[in-house]
Amino acid sequence: MPYIIAFDFGTGAGKCVLFDEKGAIVGVKYTELSYIPCPFGAKGGLVFDADAFFGLFCRLSRDCIAESGINPAGIIAVAAASQRQGMVFTDETGSELYSAPCVDLRGEAALPALLPQAAEIKKITGIEPHGMFGLARLLWFQTHQPALLKKVHRVMMLSDWIAYRLSGNIATEQSAAASSQLFDVNTRRWSSAIIERFGFPAGIFPEVLTTGTQSGTVSHSVAQTSGLPVGIPVFSGGGDTHAALTGMGAVAPDTLCAVAGTTTPVMLTVAQPLSIPHTDTNCHVANGLWSLEANVKFSGISIRWLRDRIGHQDDGSPFVHMAEEAKKIPIGA
Repeated sequence: MPYIIAFDFGTGAGKCVLFDEKGAIVGVKYTELSYIPCPFGAKGGLVFDADAFFGLFCRLSRDCIAESGINPAGIIAVAAASQRQGMVFTDETGSELYSAPCVDLRGEAALPALLPQAAEIKKITGIEPHGMFGLARLLWFQTHQPALLKKVHRVMMLSDWIAYRLSGNIATEQSAAASSQLFDVNTRRWSSAIIERFGFPAGIFPEVLTTGTQSGTVSHSVAQTSGLPVGIPVFSGGGDTHAALTGMGAVAPDTLCAVAGTTTPVMLTVAQPLSIPHTDTNCHVANGLWSLEANVKFSGISIRWLRDRIGHQDDGSPFVHMAEEAKKIPIGA
């Protein structure tokens, strides 16, 4: 039987999931993630060690395959989804210069330069200026680390980066790139208007792929460390929230869903890029669709904080246990 393996680089956790050809889950491995303060001294800055994190995903893959008991030769494809807004910069050799999660807020220092242009920025990118997006981050580097910025050869979102590490090929996927605030959600391409206005080199932004397009094949070195078969196709995945919409069947206009994770985005699938106050407009992974987003913010991470404070049963499923306990409390209590 053929199998597909998927990585999910979430904000609070990393996962590797093995599926059979009918979409049934055959194996899952999960680990919680933490980040380190920015070595450049950026206020609100958080980063991660790229080699260590990719090694972690390779270990999850090995363990998931081993514990499932399947023949690894049956795995025919791999893809990755990730938290949105997180970014990686690489140099000409392909080495990571900067790797950071969505919660790297160094860009807040650049907001005074962006807010006077907020309406035009939102019209193009679908997003109002915020310190967590790529536009503000690049402006931070432009001001505080110009020497590092000059070394940047490619800019990737985190799902793009996993695909790059798996295959050695660099490209970006539309739903992930749309969370950078450097992307034109109307044309589904990098925004030349934004890139030129703020003086960024156009060449650092890679080719844009439609979700589900093959971006490369698993390299020999990665196969040795991950347990994946060498040469299997690597497909572009995308933003985790939009991948979740697809998993829930929200691939038709006027479908409303909430995706509960570290935060809880409330998403409305639409047939055209609308601009509505207090919502973000994103490219859906389903080509030809967009989404409007409002967000409950740090919901899942708050539950994890509570779990760590009150303790939990050693049954391997503390969140399930907490949910069962919560069911006993009357609504409105």
